[in-house]
Amino acid sequence: MINHKALNSLRQQITIQYDDTAARRDKWIQNNKYYYGNLLNALTFIVGDEANVLQIHCGTGYILNELKPKLGVGVDQSRLQIEIAKTNYPHLSFVHQDLEDFTLSSNQKFDFILMSHIEYIVDLKAVLDKLHPYCHEHTRIILTYYNYLWEPLVKAAEKLRIKFPQVFHNWMSEHDIDNFLTLSNYEKVVTRGLILWPFNIPILSILLNRYIARLPFFRKFSMMRLTVGKTIDTRQQEYSVSVVVP
Repeated sequence: MINHKALNSLRQQITIQYDDTAARRDKWIQNNKYYYGNLLNALTFIVGDEANVLQIHCGTGYILNELKPKLGVGVDQSRLQIEIAKTNYPHLSFVHQDLEDFTLSSNQKFDFILMSHIEYIVDLKAVLDKLHPYCHEHTRIILTYYNYLWEPLVKAAEKLRIKFPQVFHNWMSEHDIDNFLTLSNYEKVVTRGLILWPFNIPILSILLNRYIARLPFFRKFSMMRLTVGKTIDTRQQEYSVSVVVP
């Protein structure tokens, strides 16, 4: 984790904002069921049921619970959101820690590690580096994030209060995400667009998200992106050289 006065101040502002919005978070999710339903459909397709799941940036625990994990652990920097998560989903485990410097008490390995809304994380590489002890050879890292092409619309939505306002947006392209994965010793498996239109308008939403969003030109304009990565076996990167002198 990069320790710098300005970055630490930004981290503190983000935490304060998440605490301030904690009481309204679940109501916001209920009011935006179409968006969260599409997101969960994509995640469930990958994760399935009865998997061991670790979620970084778990908020109030809604998404982790909906994934129906065999073992579910959520980490968030907001103390108030973690308290709500523990109350709503006592069968899951929630930890209040800094996302960039967290440590779990057990050595549990997870099948899937979900990192939600990574654009709100100051030092993404620090978080990725922290995940290795909790991975086995088949673990998949799932990152969800806004498409940087939507930056003007996202900012407008925040001003119009149709999206939760954020202190910080760390806008990244697909190429940036690939580089972060490589630097942290992961390999990208796939990247896909999730939602072209986040609101439920009969017929139009189905047309846009189910059909048009899959067309080659329109894929790059999807609002949400999902990238799946996997750990790299460093043993395969060890090379040896034999020198034969006749």
